[in-house]
Amino acid sequence: MKWHYIAKKDFEDAIRSKVFLILIGIFILIVAGGVYAVSLIPEGFFREEIPLTSDFAVIALQSIFIVFVPLIALVAVFSSIAGERDSNSLRVLLSFPYTRLDVVLGKFIGRALVVTIPILIGFIVATFVIIGLYEELAIGNYLIFIALTILLAWSFIGIGIGFSAAAKTRTMAIGLAAGVYLLFLIFWDIIYLLIHYVIKGGVPGIGQWPEWLVWIDSVNPISAFGYLSSKYIGLEQFHEFANPLMLTGKETLPFYLTEPALILYLLLWMIVPVILGYIYFQKSDIS
Repeated sequence: MKWHYIAKKDFEDAIRSKVFLILIGIFILIVAGGVYAVSLIPEGFFREEIPLTSDFAVIALQSIFIVFVPLIALVAVFSSIAGERDSNSLRVLLSFPYTRLDVVLGKFIGRALVVTIPILIGFIVATFVIIGLYEELAIGNYLIFIALTILLAWSFIGIGIGFSAAAKTRTMAIGLAAGVYLLFLIFWDIIYLLIHYVIKGGVPGIGQWPEWLVWIDSVNPISAFGYLSSKYIGLEQFHEFANPLMLTGKETLPFYLTEPALILYLLLWMIVPVILGYIYFQKSDIS
C-alpha cells in the first residue's frame, strides 16, 4: 500500500493552495478569539463570583464548534476525490501504481492533517490568552476538550471522504455534504422529536426522555460531542447538552448511552462512511 504518498501530496497541495494558512487563521480567530471574548464578559453576567477558568471558555467554544467544526471539515474534504474525478486527474493518479484504497486512505489522512493541525494551533494560541487573562487553566479538562474537538472533526472528515468517494461529480459531493450538515445540525432534532410527538402526543421535558429517544439523539455526532464534552468537563449546568442521566431521570443507563458508547459512535462515523464510500468507489467506472 502506498497511501502515505497520496496523503503527503494532498497535504503539500493544501499548503501550496493557501488552504492550510486560511484554516489556521480561521481556527485562531474562532478559538483564541472566542476565549478572549469570554474574558471580556462582566463577572456578574453569567458566572457570578465563580473564578474565571478555562472551563468558561470551553462553554463558549462548545457552542461555536458544533456549528463550525463540522462545516469546516466537510468543506475541506468534499471535493478531495470527486473534484479530481471531475477534472480527470483521478484517472492520471490511478495510472500510477496506486490502488483505489490508497486514494481513499491517503485522502482521508491528508485532509485529517489539513484540519487537525490548524485546530491544534488555534488551541495553542488560545492557551496563551488563557494564561494571560484567566485565573486558572484547567489543563485536564482543556486537553479532553481538544481531543473531543479533533474527534468531532475526524468524524465529519470520514463522512465527507465517504461522500466524495461515492459521488460521481463534485456537484453531487457538495449536495451530499450540505445535506448531511443540515441534517445533523438542524433537522435531526426535529425528526426525533416529531417521532416522539406522534407516538406519545407531546414533547418530553428534562427527566422524561425515554431511552430510545436519547439514543437517537446520541448517535448524531454533534450531539455525541456535546454530551461528552459536557459530561467530562462538567458543563451540564451551563449548557444545552444535559447528560443522558438528566434527560431520562434514571440513576443508571444502558451501555449504549454511556460515554464509551458515545465515543464509539463518533469513531463509527469516522470509519464506516469511508468504508462504504470505498466500496462504491471500487465498483464505479471513472472513465
